Amino acid sequence: MPRAYPPDGEVGTLLYSPAAFDLTVTALFLPLIQGLPIEVAVPEAGESAFAAAVERLLSGAAVSFLKMTPSHADLLVSSAEAVGVKLAVRSMVLGGEELTADLARRVLAACRPGTVIYNEYGATECSVANVMSATRQVDDRAAGGVAVGTPITNTVAYVVDSGGQPVPVGVAGECLLGGICVARGYLTGPS
Repeated sequence: MPRAYPPDGEVGTLLYSPAAFDLTVTALFLPLIQGLPIEVAVPEAGESAFAAAVERLLSGAAVSFLKMTPSHADLLVSSAEAVGVKLAVRSMVLGGEELTADLARRVLAACRPGTVIYNEYGATECSVANVMSATRQVDDRAAGGVAVGTPITNTVAYVVDSGGQPVPVGVAGECLLGGICVARGYLTGPS
């Protein structure tokens, strides 16, 4: 992750999600191993931590790395568009849901020049992220989802058919992940 998301900004990240949420693993530890501070979004009474994070970002917080779901990114971008503010986020890491080309264009337009969007995919049985792609611009004609990308270090990924055989490029199938990230089994289940 440190190679994928280079540090750049006043704050490593703006943390708004509970520690039990898997994206917090990367959001919490990546800035710390890069020697960057973490700012915790503290909500006012009756406000969510995410709303507090949005307010802080709209007020000009410069963040090296921000990780969230595309749904949260849509809310953040809508808020920035409404007030005409450019977000100072160096790397926007989006995962947990499909990232559409339309939302990727909006995110890049709402951020200062040089922002990179990382589209991440990770299965429950593996670490938080296993496959990712970096996007600096999205073709105006692009529609549908942004490519998930390629496996990260120490991970392999295949697209296979129902019999477990690899499918040709462009053919739909199931994602099969492997590497040191794969769990041996489930608690109290077979390994």
